[in-house]
Amino acid sequence: MTGRIRGVRPRHRRLPWLTLRARITTLFAIGTALLVLSVSLLLVVFQSRNSDQLVTKGLRQRIDRIVDSFRAGGDKLPATEVYAQVFSQFGTVKDLSSAIGADEYLLTPEQQRFVFRAGSLRFDRDIPALGGRARLLAEPRNIDGAAVVIVVGSSLVLEGPSRHRLLLTLAVAAPALVALLGLAGWWIAGAALRPVRRMTDEAAAISRADTGVRLPLPAGTDEIAHLGSTLNAMLDRLESSFRRERAFVDDASHELRTPLAILRGELELGLLHPGDAAETRRMLTASIDEVDRLSRLADDLLVLARTGSDRSAEVAPPIELLSACEGIVNRLRPALRPDLEVSVNGHNCYAHIRHDQFERVLSNLVANANRFAARRIEVHVAVAQSTATMAVADDGSGFPPGLLDQAFERFTVGNAARTRAAGGGTGIGLAIVKAIVEHHGGTVAAANGPSGGAVVAVSLPSVAHDADGRPLERSAEGSERSGSTGHVITARISSP
Repeated sequence: MTGRIRGVRPRHRRLPWLTLRARITTLFAIGTALLVLSVSLLLVVFQSRNSDQLVTKGLRQRIDRIVDSFRAGGDKLPATEVYAQVFSQFGTVKDLSSAIGADEYLLTPEQQRFVFRAGSLRFDRDIPALGGRARLLAEPRNIDGAAVVIVVGSSLVLEGPSRHRLLLTLAVAAPALVALLGLAGWWIAGAALRPVRRMTDEAAAISRADTGVRLPLPAGTDEIAHLGSTLNAMLDRLESSFRRERAFVDDASHELRTPLAILRGELELGLLHPGDAAETRRMLTASIDEVDRLSRLADDLLVLARTGSDRSAEVAPPIELLSACEGIVNRLRPALRPDLEVSVNGHNCYAHIRHDQFERVLSNLVANANRFAARRIEVHVAVAQSTATMAVADDGSGFPPGLLDQAFERFTVGNAARTRAAGGGTGIGLAIVKAIVEHHGGTVAAANGPSGGAVVAVSLPSVAHDADGRPLERSAEGSERSGSTGHVITARISSP
């Protein structure tokens, strides 16, 4: 079955000799050939025009000498004049050179009248007496009050060989010049592309295991140097990405290894006491806890992967943050410690963020505060200018001094034993918060409050609002109208 599948372009095999250096040299040679050809044509035209001007100038000088001779009192042409004829205004021949026959007229009566009328006549003719092709020039003059027409002729026999020699010289010299300039272009292109070849060889030698190597940069600030700088910046980003990827895989492997080891140990322990119902129950309970931990870790890793790979520019519909926080905290209340007092307060404000991802953000922050709070967790929503802020604060011991700068790094925990005992944190909850918030164009910050507890603030671009905090939406007619009424809400959610 032959033919081409519709919509699929055939892949053209690139000729091996069409390297960049070869293409540059070819273009340079073609440009040089066109330039040499143009110059050669101009030279031929200039030489031909210059030769014609010199012949015409010589003929005019001969006419001037004939006029001077007649005005000096002579009625004859100078003896040195080899080919000339003088006509009176009536068309009769007053004098002629010996090379011209007595019954030979160089001008017809019509041509004589044209000379008197136009002032000059120049033409070429084959004249055997002058050896072949010759140039004739006729001009009217006034000698002692009488109008005459003087015609002189000059041989063009020597002009043809001169022009042929010039064409032969150009035909030999032009290809040689193009070839020499092509070789020069090949050498210049090789010298110009030598830094690119070095960068290519260096880039080919760079492996994933040796990402610290950078491309050599040529001196200067030309396009090649800019290309090298751009590629080195790309290598920096790749190295940083590889480093984060390796760290992520290492940390994930470590986090997965611990619950898997515990789960295996519990199962092996259960095999050692198959008849002990209490031990079997304890083993199954511990195994379920570790499976839950693995499930949470897998969910968190999936969220991170999806958030990192989703780069779409789709704008999420706006949600009202204060009411969203109330609903989310109400749903989380059964899973929180019963001795905690949880409050939600602030102003109505709107921000562009997907509701399910905002719920994941607030859930992670509240779950983190639930592990370390002493008696109280506060969720506060505020809006200032074009930024909506949602802060979660607790009255616990706060972040350790050395952890604030790394609080949003993946698998960062202040105390592994305390984290596990307090509820099995995976160490990537805040990393997920940062990834989701930054994906929606916001920022996140961690600090210790005045009372010492931890405070995590999420800032998102808010929807346009009026002075009372009401969102402004575009109506169908294009005018702006206010949404729901903004007001201050304080909700205290305690255990049932």
